[in-house]
Amino acid sequence: MRRKFLAPALVFIMCIGITMTAYASPQADQLQNQPQFTTNATSEELSIIKTLFSAEEYAELYPDVVKAHGNEEAALWDHFAAHGLS
Repeated sequence: MRRKFLAPALVFIMCIGITMTAYASPQADQLQNQPQFTTNATSEELSIIKTLFSAEEYAELYPDVVKAHGNEEAALWDHFAAHGLS
């Protein structure tokens, strides 16, 4: 009895799994529709935080950001200031 139920159940699960689509990264049109983030930090606070910011460490922690924005220090800082401080 158990095998009669198990085989169709496995086939059903496999069929569902085959038809599902998973996206590892957003599509180009989705990137344009992302909300804009802001921070309440003053320009003085931002300049202090920027002296403590390490682009190398940020790149190590967030390889997806490097893939999307590159590994230039300015690009990583902009991402951190826009998303990390909000």
